[in-house]
Amino acid sequence: MLNGMAMDASQIAACLRGLPPLQEKVVRLHYGLGCGRAHSVRAIARAFGMTPEVINGILIEAQRRLADMGLQPRHLRAARDSDASGSVAPRRMRSCRDRGR
Repeated sequence: MLNGMAMDASQIAACLRGLPPLQEKVVRLHYGLGCGRAHSVRAIARAFGMTPEVINGILIEAQRRLADMGLQPRHLRAARDSDASGSVAPRRMRSCRDRGR
């Protein structure tokens, strides 16, 4: 998508929508996109009734797919930081997990 350039929120959202739904949800939770805060792999695993190893595998595969689209973890962290600077996000993981359904 973009090589080395900053990505805007709409580009990041488009990349995330290109993932399978479970991968998108795990990435959004892990990076705190629209969730108010980032969640640990262990917390995400508990919420989904999976092991941390399974969630970590889902996250790694999602990051690989996103990297193929030009979206790096630094872009996701930057999006989280800009999202946190003024938006009102849901506080409960369940609300965030259910996003995109």
